[in-house]
Amino acid sequence: MSNKLHYLLFFCLIVGTHTSFANASLSLHINTSEGGDISKRKSQMLIDYLTNNDCEITSITSENSNSIPSKASFLFLPLEQAVVEGYSKIANINVINDEKLSASILVRGSTGITNISSLEGVHIALFPTKSIIGYQLPQALFDDVNIVHSDERITSVQTNLAAVSLLLHKDVFTAAIATPLAKKWAASNDLTIVATSATVDPGSIWAHKTVPHKAANACAQALSLLNKANNKKLLMLFPAWVNGFRYINH
Repeated sequence: MSNKLHYLLFFCLIVGTHTSFANASLSLHINTSEGGDISKRKSQMLIDYLTNNDCEITSITSENSNSIPSKASFLFLPLEQAVVEGYSKIANINVINDEKLSASILVRGSTGITNISSLEGVHIALFPTKSIIGYQLPQALFDDVNIVHSDERITSVQTNLAAVSLLLHKDVFTAAIATPLAKKWAASNDLTIVATSATVDPGSIWAHKTVPHKAANACAQALSLLNKANNKKLLMLFPAWVNGFRYINH
């Protein structure tokens, strides 16, 4: 093979590689175990926003599970505690009002209850068992005072808003809600926080190692522009306590 032909083939290989990266479909997977309103319309709105800000994501998937999909380009993982194999962090999650993230137990102020020990045998709104904020941390608070809620007294919810709505309409006696939201809603709805859990890491956005650095960086920057003041509808895909994302400069 001549040197000229060898260099031509090498050039085509390099160009082809870059073209495949440029044309590769990028996806965002959203873990909804801590809440989020995933709909086709809202997903498309977020895709449109991202592509208009140089982040070429073409699809959004979601799952109410802590399993990690093997082919997603980007992951939204709330409350993750460990490094995810094959991925690297590109942005951290911002919490509303820059609050620490934890779980709180709320009751209506009219009950006069101020102590979690008084909640034996009542109806409660909880997230499914995979939720840390909405189920596991609240259950630990009840375990500390030896209170066990029977299945028939638990109403399962998918969002913090659903939990507080049930509480305000007296469909449940108490509800487990993310503390930043509990503080906000307690102040305006005559609700009382009777217990608060330990704080946890809010989580991060991750990029797969196969995503080119330039693409990962562009998406991290696009996500970091989101906040509830200007992009409230787009952030509805995420838990209600998410206020946006903080870009990690690599």
